[in-house]
Amino acid sequence: MKPTRITQLSDTHLGKLPGYELLGLDTDYSFSQVLRLAESMPAPELYLLSGDISNNGYREAYQRVYDVFAQRDNVVWLPGNHDNVPAMKAICDERWFRPRVDLGAWQLLSLDSSVPGTPCGTLGDDQLVFLDEQLKQHRDQYTLVALHHHVLPVGCEWLDEQVLSNSEELTEVLSRYPQVKAVTSGHVHQEMDTVRDGIRFITSPSTCVQFARSSPGFLVSDEAPGLRWFELFDDGSLKTGVERVLDVPFSIDLA
Repeated sequence: MKPTRITQLSDTHLGKLPGYELLGLDTDYSFSQVLRLAESMPAPELYLLSGDISNNGYREAYQRVYDVFAQRDNVVWLPGNHDNVPAMKAICDERWFRPRVDLGAWQLLSLDSSVPGTPCGTLGDDQLVFLDEQLKQHRDQYTLVALHHHVLPVGCEWLDEQVLSNSEELTEVLSRYPQVKAVTSGHVHQEMDTVRDGIRFITSPSTCVQFARSSPGFLVSDEAPGLRWFELFDDGSLKTGVERVLDVPFSIDLA
């Protein structure tokens, strides 16, 4: 059987107007180049935009993203710490807020870990209850869980101060349901793929600036913008990988 394919795009950090630069990088331009890369790959059944879509929660930024995907019905977006949930919902009329997506043998459950006014993430009681209920009701479907904040430390001291604050509560819920195969997130602007208690915990690169790995303080990497892809198979196995834009130069202020 052909696997279900998901393309994860994360941390686009678009500004109010096109041409906004984050650390010297035009985030609209880098996003367009990652989209070009995505379009050169096998077409996904779903696009997952995993937060920090706008750098400052600007409605105009969400409108530009919406315009890119407006003709598609296979988009899910969830908020990050830089996002403005009311503005996101105003643009897409909740069309893309889809906490549960049925993917046949699989389901995707999207959680909101954003907390207004802080870069740190927390899952509210409503999110944990929703997760538990969906896993209980759909024991026959393998599950991929998505949220913005990373659940496990990535080895960067400054980023790991912002790890999901109640990660133990999340993993306790997940541990009760063997159909959960993986958790994917953004926020850290770098890739990680590790297994704990039989569940893969995965992070995605950013479509703009990348953060250096294993750094005690804030440090930018010279890695290119990229995306993560998933292939979900009917037997519960999955494949995933990262692709980066390698044929276009980007200007980033590494200082």
